Amino acid sequence: MMADDDHALFRYSVIASLLAPNAQQTLKEQIQQLADRHWLRPDGQLVRIGFGTIEKWFYDYRRFGLAALHSRT
Repeated sequence: MMADDDHALFRYSVIASLLAPNAQQTLKEQIQQLADRHWLRPDGQLVRIGFGTIEKWFYDYRRFGLAALHSRT
């Protein structure tokens, strides 16, 4: 099981590229690219993350910072 800090840092690593402006693609296109790939979680599990989840993490981070990316379970 991942520690709470591991959850937050993993989620941040997923959305980090969205935080820098990209004039070549829309935010929607960038999120879709992230959703189309596989991610290696800190616990070693290979996962895919849905578009809506990535979008939520992005807006939560923009509004509340890293604390918003901690696990709520």
